[in-house]
Amino acid sequence: MLRKIEISLLFWVLLGGLVGLFAAPLHQTEPLILNNQTDRYVLGKHLEFLQDPEGQYSFESVRSKAFASLWKKSEWDIPNFGINPEVHWFRFTLQRSDTTQEDYYLEVGNSELFLIEFYQVQPNGSWTLKPQGRKFPFAQREIAAPKFAYRLDLPLDHPKTFYLRVESYVPLYLPLYVSKSTAFWGEIRKEQLLLGIYVGLLLTAALHNFFIWLSIRGRSYLLYVIYVCFLTLFMMSQSGVAYEYLWPDFPLLAQRDTPFFGGVSLVFGLLFARRFLLTHKYAPRMDRVLSIFNWITLLALGSILVFAQDNILPFIIMIGGVLILSTAGIVWKQGYRPARYFFMGWLVLISAAVFLAFQILGWIPYYPWTTNVMLMGSMVEVILLSFALSDRYKAIESEKQALTKTFEKFVPKQFLQRIAADGLEHIPLGKAKTEFITILFSDIRAFSNLAESLTPQEVMDFLNNYLTDMNRPIHNSYGFIDKFIGDAIMGLFDRPAHSAQDAVTAAMGMVQAIQSYNDQQTKQGRAPIQIGIGIHSGEVIMGTVGSEDRMDSTVLGDSVNLASRLEGLTSYYNAQIMISSQTYRLLEDDKLLCRELDFIVVKGKQKPETVFEVFSSDPEFIRSKKQKLLEPYHEGLTHYHSRNWQAAQAAFLKCLSIYPEDVVSQTYLARCRHYEHNPPPNDWDGSFQMEHK
Repeated sequence: MLRKIEISLLFWVLLGGLVGLFAAPLHQTEPLILNNQTDRYVLGKHLEFLQDPEGQYSFESVRSKAFASLWKKSEWDIPNFGINPEVHWFRFTLQRSDTTQEDYYLEVGNSELFLIEFYQVQPNGSWTLKPQGRKFPFAQREIAAPKFAYRLDLPLDHPKTFYLRVESYVPLYLPLYVSKSTAFWGEIRKEQLLLGIYVGLLLTAALHNFFIWLSIRGRSYLLYVIYVCFLTLFMMSQSGVAYEYLWPDFPLLAQRDTPFFGGVSLVFGLLFARRFLLTHKYAPRMDRVLSIFNWITLLALGSILVFAQDNILPFIIMIGGVLILSTAGIVWKQGYRPARYFFMGWLVLISAAVFLAFQILGWIPYYPWTTNVMLMGSMVEVILLSFALSDRYKAIESEKQALTKTFEKFVPKQFLQRIAADGLEHIPLGKAKTEFITILFSDIRAFSNLAESLTPQEVMDFLNNYLTDMNRPIHNSYGFIDKFIGDAIMGLFDRPAHSAQDAVTAAMGMVQAIQSYNDQQTKQGRAPIQIGIGIHSGEVIMGTVGSEDRMDSTVLGDSVNLASRLEGLTSYYNAQIMISSQTYRLLEDDKLLCRELDFIVVKGKQKPETVFEVFSSDPEFIRSKKQKLLEPYHEGLTHYHSRNWQAAQAAFLKCLSIYPEDVVSQTYLARCRHYEHNPPPNDWDGSFQMEHK
């Protein structure tokens, strides 16, 4: 009988032992052993958690046996409960077995939590509570770090259980780490270095494009700068650095800074996308969709500010990102090349944002390597968007250069440099500038008679060939053509201290070009053409005239009128090139063949002007005869101005004996004969009043 009792007792003892063996792990956490070899531990799978739907549980109650069956084992390295308003309790057990003297720290990787209550149970059964979170000013934290952290009191070789009560209005994910002090501060420095590089890179990109905006006033650059600034604040808020350094004494702001700056970033991202991608031109339907969605984002942003409801932010990010990415793809497909970098940049950012949103929603688990996915994604995006802006700037500059080259066919670039210094789109009406230049006028003699013998198309072909030939010597002599007036040319020379010589050199080149043209005409049995050129140097007004919707560049002033009058008088003197005394005095080439023609008062003016002929480019047989008659010619001029009419006639007769076709000598001979019988007034200054232009 006694033996049966002993066997029965042994059976129940064994049965109780087995039950205890299998039941104990259900309600006790295996301690995480801290050793010498490891400096940083991930607590995720060493955690147990308990959900507190109403937030009513006390610390004593969750430790009681009545709640033992409610605790659940964590299966994630980083627990993620998504958007969940419930209060959550966590517990873990640590046992220190290392021989180092370093302190251990508990690090909470989510810096946006509203309230964290950290409980440490003392050996005598009492416990201490250390609350943290964005509910409190930053200065209340036990350890001044962007993320929440606690110093752990760990006895050697004795397991100790710790508790956390977490209350959050943002999606609840809980990266928890236990680290030795050197590893903890090393991780903090590494994260701050990464964030510093990130912020420095983004602000550099923003500053660079801000200066570009100041230069060209392109609204895309300003929207990019604002977008990058708010994106930087968003990332700083998410990491906790903004709360630590920018508004540490304003917990209410800290509770809403991340969703607020995220929403504002999206608003300006949408505005930037519409402006940069020219959606009104390439994707008008998507332009309206983006505009409507921008208002939706603003309403969502208002709910974040007023009601602290940021649960819809992940959805807003995903939808907005898909819309922007789709629009960029459509615009790129339309052939807008700058959209390629924009598309790639937003593809990277949206991929990172969607990945983060899925984590926040609890659709995919958290991993340690994904901690900085948004940081890296936004960094790459900002760089690619900067490339996109540079690509767009190059495209705009290329278009402007093409437009400028086209525009220069109608308005000389020398004029554009004066009237369009801020770009073709900013040409002001009435902008004027006084400058000293040399003006050249040329015209084909008897062009009307020539045109009557040609068909309209032949006239146009002739003029285009002629004007092309005349443009070359002007261009080669640093001049530019201001206007083509039928067969007439108005050329301007503005090289300081050289304009007179440049104009005369161009005029001689034009005469030589006409001589070559006439040689071909003669061979083909056609009549040669003759041109007259008038040149004057003086001050002019260069600017724009017209109306707001139709304007033209022009040159105004007496100097322009005088040059035009001189060109008109070339046929009177049968001279190819006539220059004013002002131009004559500025000539640099003393080997030029010139002679004084007359002292005249041109029509429309009262002050007489000495005019000269440049005959260096005349045909050789004419040039040599004019050189031979220079001595008697100047002698005749002296007698003419001294009223010695008979002596003057003798001199001019001598000139005509050398060159009988010299119209100038013929003209003076006729005047002397007239004045001999009809003397000019006693106050005559030697000038001759011209009655025609």
